Amino acid sequence: MVRLYIWGITLFFTVSVSAQPLAVPTYSNLPAVPTPKAKVSSELFTQFVTIQTATNSANVQQQYLTLQRTTQHLNRKLKKSKSTEQFLKYFFYYIHRKHLKKYENYATLGDLLGSGKYDCVSGTALYALLLDALHIQFSVREMTYHMYLEIPLNNGIAIIESTDPLGGFVVGEAAVAKRLAQYQTEEADSTIYPQPIQAKVGMEELLGLSYFNAAVDCYNRYQFTPARQYLRHAIRWYPADRMYAFQAIVEAVAAR
Repeated sequence: MVRLYIWGITLFFTVSVSAQPLAVPTYSNLPAVPTPKAKVSSELFTQFVTIQTATNSANVQQQYLTLQRTTQHLNRKLKKSKSTEQFLKYFFYYIHRKHLKKYENYATLGDLLGSGKYDCVSGTALYALLLDALHIQFSVREMTYHMYLEIPLNNGIAIIESTDPLGGFVVGEAAVAKRLAQYQTEEADSTIYPQPIQAKVGMEELLGLSYFNAAVDCYNRYQFTPARQYLRHAIRWYPADRMYAFQAIVEAVAAR
């Protein structure tokens, strides 16, 4: 039996999903007058938090309200910050201390908000939802074995990596270059993907990767029917090569 262990991504299942555009709006860095209407997208939140998570609507609503209170706190902090960098540093460590308690492979956003368990994708999804709510421009950087957020600054970029609680906020030309070089070293293993994956993606693709991780989790537990279902959703949101490659493996094994 072939078993795949693909870097920390997560998933949660939405019974009925329509592939509508979920574009992240573009805003300038740290607006001179931060919008008072900082609000987590309820559509995006619901899409993410219900993947592969057995939870009722009341719990989902409570988690949303809790996250919205966090957003309002962050928005007040944003208004008082002197620079994007100053705010982002506070933002990264505040959210990690408050929500991200224990790393666990395939932990979903529902797990994260319910018990503090997280992995690469669910952690990235939480930070991305909050940045989107605060109208701060960002992009999701997908690699073969990593995922992180990139935020433009006036003099470069900042990196947020959710799986590094102590050093996951990276800023400054030298520090960023060192971290990116580290990623490249880890990407050198071509046992799964001959060509390293390096892509800049948005929330749609992040949703697709979350479904993809759910499919991998089910496959590793020999649950082929849900694995195939999750993969169909993953491809709908993000029709990338890795999705189709894994789909071929799942279909071949499921047909035996």
